[in-house]
Amino acid sequence: MSSELIVDELTGRASAGSIAVTAEGGTVTTNLQQGLAKMWCTHSQAASYTLDDSFNVGSIADNGLGETTINFTNAPANANYAVNVTSSHANKRTTFNSNNTTRVKCETFEVDNVTNPVDAADVCTIVCGDLA
Repeated sequence: MSSELIVDELTGRASAGSIAVTAEGGTVTTNLQQGLAKMWCTHSQAASYTLDDSFNVGSIADNGLGETTINFTNAPANANYAVNVTSSHANKRTTFNSNNTTRVKCETFEVDNVTNPVDAADVCTIVCGDLA
């Protein structure tokens, strides 16, 4: 038998901003809010420099060859969030640097030469952490 739950908002009973979810094994719980991505985007650095799709991204900026600034719509609580940046192209290495509560910067380089920045056609970024 299946069931359907239709709601507009979830609020924790003990703490409004905290909802515990029981793990698959049933013996431990995880916090729903902590497990959600707080920002993600896919963008192109090459040619058109476009934001293809996103969540919690106000804008992106082209800072020159291989460097993108991604500006948050809603700020994280602090700059201690986790960032994962990838590029779909071979021979390119994408990293992040100088993250703060308003933005994160992504850089793409030739894989064997970190002093040689290059634009990538597809860059994917995800941020996990606490929102302010």
